Amino acid sequence: MKDINITLNQKAYAVGFEVPGQGADFKSESYEFVTGGETVENWTSLITTHKLTPLSPEAPLSAEAYAQNIIGTLQNQGAFILETSIINQDMEALGIDPAHPPFLIVYMFISGELTEFNTQKITQLNDTEVGSIIYAERFATKPEPEMAAYYESKGRTDTRAELIKLSFPY
Repeated sequence: MKDINITLNQKAYAVGFEVPGQGADFKSESYEFVTGGETVENWTSLITTHKLTPLSPEAPLSAEAYAQNIIGTLQNQGAFILETSIINQDMEALGIDPAHPPFLIVYMFISGELTEFNTQKITQLNDTEVGSIIYAERFATKPEPEMAAYYESKGRTDTRAELIKLSFPY
């Protein structure tokens, strides 16, 4: 396994699982990061990264097209899409290229007693490659008012801001 680490919310994450792969049109490099004491099967917070490289230089991949595809896939899987946006706040301060702003998708899955809450940033890495970073939290499903309070909480909005600033790790 690669020795890549990510720090988010003042917690260190290390690679717990890696998946090299290749689709019909692109190759991918994916990693799942966990904190100490957790595994990719048993986690409360997880970071997943994907780097997608088209096989043909004549068919570049765009972050916008990938983000639209991800939203459709998530909806087909039963996700509740809470936010989709182009990240354009403080672009200069964050070192974001205004010609290629990242996309943000916030969504959740509720499965009985467990809720998985995800914040995903999709970034154009260069002219042809796209990177994706997903921060996921898993917790016991709460009543709707508590879920709304969590969504609006300072901790969640701080995590969203920190993920926007996070650089792609490889």
